[in-house]
Amino acid sequence: MKLTIINRWLTEPKFSLKLFIAGLLPFFVGVIVSFIAKIYFPQLLIYGWILIISGIIIALPGYIGIWRWRWIQFKNN
Repeated sequence: MKLTIINRWLTEPKFSLKLFIAGLLPFFVGVIVSFIAKIYFPQLLIYGWILIISGIIIALPGYIGIWRWRWIQFKNN
């Protein structure tokens, strides 16, 4: 049975971690692009911000999922 993304997020703790890491990659690339663009190529600064915002949007459900699983473990103990 194929699990949807929401079902995987609800049932697999490692999926939340993978989602969080997948969001961190564009975030940090965006930070590097923004830093370099601010010094050398100001016209590329918007692309850095787009990467940063998209990374946050991707990583946020993973971050919430990690804390959700931590809360479940806390309640079970």
